Amino acid sequence: MLKHFFKGVIICLILCGSFVTSGSIGHTAAPKNKYLVELTNFNNNIQNSLIREGFTIVDHYSLDQMQFALVSSDNKGIKELKKVPYVKKAEADQPVKAMGYSQMIPWGIKNTGAVKLRGKGCACSIAIIDTGISDHVDLKGRVKAKVTYLYGKEIKGEALDNSKVQHGTHVAGIIAANNNGIGVAGMDPQANLLIIKAMGDDDKGYLSDVSKGIAWAIEKKAKVINMSLGIEGNSAILENIFKKAYDKGILMVVASGNDGGNVSYPASSPYVISVGAVDQSNHATPWSNADKRLTIFAPGDSILSTVFKKDYYYMSGTSMAAPHVTGALGFLLPKYNGPQNGQEVEWMKQRLRDYGDPVTIGSGKNKFTVPSLNIYKSYYSLK
Repeated sequence: MLKHFFKGVIICLILCGSFVTSGSIGHTAAPKNKYLVELTNFNNNIQNSLIREGFTIVDHYSLDQMQFALVSSDNKGIKELKKVPYVKKAEADQPVKAMGYSQMIPWGIKNTGAVKLRGKGCACSIAIIDTGISDHVDLKGRVKAKVTYLYGKEIKGEALDNSKVQHGTHVAGIIAANNNGIGVAGMDPQANLLIIKAMGDDDKGYLSDVSKGIAWAIEKKAKVINMSLGIEGNSAILENIFKKAYDKGILMVVASGNDGGNVSYPASSPYVISVGAVDQSNHATPWSNADKRLTIFAPGDSILSTVFKKDYYYMSGTSMAAPHVTGALGFLLPKYNGPQNGQEVEWMKQRLRDYGDPVTIGSGKNKFTVPSLNIYKSYYSLK
């Protein structure tokens, strides 16, 4: 679930790069020496003076009262150019290149150790039940199937994220943003995403749509289902669906809630992996729901991920913590060799707990410890 704030947009100069162009760029052969010159004036006498000294005027332009020229020469250097009358300043013309796109590894990917496990994911099918997904440049090739179940209606092959905060797209980026040198990288850039849009533009939906989305994900052979959502009260029908998925060994990862209380439903179901949020210091955030039923903590404070078609926002919430665990499970799935039933779910839970970093909650008699995700240690069985 999304905590009710987000922190700005990464300035395009950082993530999108910056570049300089002027007019069209051709492919003609360049002279041996080119120089940018500031002149005291520009007239025929000055042009003739440059030509006499062996320089060719390639271009000339002015800015307010300042006069500039681009000159070239095959055999004269800058020392000779600076001696020419009317030349105030001269310097070699330098190549300018686009800064290009730079990639940032979000702190959650670093702190969980996922960045050290690049290439070790299982390329498994991971379902996301949320607000859909935008056609983001950093998620290109990751989505394998989409469907919308909204207000009882079904739209096959479509799941466009029209929500104002791009909740579903942000979750998808945390799990699987491409490791392509731009924007951000996700927990498992090899993951294959199955997108179920079950919440509308207002980030709200219905239990019936979510339950149908789970059934679709199971039919599509999803190994993990991410649900960064919550409902008021419990649901016996949803619990039966969870049990059915559990019995098939399907891992359902659910955000614990953001009101600072006990783990909310459906994260409180015994058939799911419930996830609370920690900050960069590995302390539980004050707004994260947590009690002894919580399976694990994961990064959820100020998480940078994908939104819209090419943007990136910081968001906070257990909604951001859950997909860290979802992506991490892609590393552990190949290590499991047992039956495809509830034993697989319990094995995964135990593996996450045994090698996580301890986080203490409460004080005195109410104090308890819940591990925080460290997928590197879980992968290699390191204490």
